[in-house]
Amino acid sequence: MSIVLRIRTLVSLARPAVLLLVILSAAAGLAAAGVADRPAVAAPVVVAVTGFILFAVTVNDLADEAVDRVNLAGVPGRPLVEGRADRREMILVAAISATLALAAAPFVSAAALGVVAGGLLFALAYSLPPIRLSGRGALASLLLPAGFVAVPFILGLAAGDAPLAGRNALLLAGLYVGFIGRILLKDFRDVRGDALFGKRTFLVRHGREATCRTSAACWIAGAATLAAAPACRPRWGPARSRCSRWRWSCSTGCAPTSGRTGTSGSSRPWPSWAGAWCWS
Repeated sequence: MSIVLRIRTLVSLARPAVLLLVILSAAAGLAAAGVADRPAVAAPVVVAVTGFILFAVTVNDLADEAVDRVNLAGVPGRPLVEGRADRREMILVAAISATLALAAAPFVSAAALGVVAGGLLFALAYSLPPIRLSGRGALASLLLPAGFVAVPFILGLAAGDAPLAGRNALLLAGLYVGFIGRILLKDFRDVRGDALFGKRTFLVRHGREATCRTSAACWIAGAATLAAAPACRPRWGPARSRCSRWRWSCSTGCAPTSGRTGTSGSSRPWPSWAGAWCWS
């Protein structure tokens, strides 16, 4: 396999759309901590999140190879199913990704190493036996966002030494509930293989109408929680002086679009992408 083809395989394995979604959650955490405008602070967060996500999806592809051959035959982005990679190569990618995430974590903060390690362990428990949370029906839909939303968001907070309390806790809650709505809809794509291999997802157990209604309720609840978050003023020192004025932007979804985010009390606008969580 040529180098170019290997790079393309690695990019497709990383699920660019999912990776962007997760990095936006990290960006929301960075913005909430008041450090979204510092590339030197944000860079190790992005590296750690990328390594974590690549590890998680690789382990999941290894665990779900048989199911994916039914659900995703011929669909780009599954190198193992397409024959563009073998299991040995996938295991190597997972090991390198985990090492990259753990290596980047100390450059975020001391606490970030524990967050990344916990996320990697969760990814193993989600996909692999004997725990294999992915096969536990509705529980999987409730737990997966804990990895794909909470880990990057908390890493963003850790980069600015901001606590997970008050407004930050509300932001995380809104992102988490909204992501549940997305995960429930994703099961429509996988329903054939899930039913065939006995994966008791919410859709398999409760049907299409109940799944759509529950997903819609999660979207609405998540959006409402995000909309309420800016009204909760931060209670910690440095960030409070940088967040004295808020204006909600419905067009971006969930980002306060003005306030004090610079250092030494300087007034700078929040980056428009920082809190705009992608709902697609």
